[in-house]
Amino acid sequence: MTERCIPASDASIPDLIQAGQLRAIFGDVSDMWLWRRLKDGTLPPPIVISGRRFWRRDEIKNLIDRRFAQLPTVSAQRPCPAEKIQRLSEEGHGLASESTTGRDKGATG
Repeated sequence: MTERCIPASDASIPDLIQAGQLRAIFGDVSDMWLWRRLKDGTLPPPIVISGRRFWRRDEIKNLIDRRFAQLPTVSAQRPCPAEKIQRLSEEGHGLASESTTGRDKGATG
């Protein structure tokens, strides 16, 4: 399938993170973990496009920054989620490709 990309110069289109990428950012958590965070209001609601869930990169980064600001220290042995977001961004993971492992298809939050 063809991969759709967001041009880096187009600031009007938000960078989006798929549910699978979000689970990886938070340490390979389950889809149930995401659902619980949505239910308790910890995570902002996703954008649903063609039945797939996406989160705005800046909203997730702000959430992580606020959470980590409340912690006394962060372990240096495990990269924090904000670093994972930065790495995904640098690797060009904006709006993800249409091909997926199937974990996000048909999932409801």
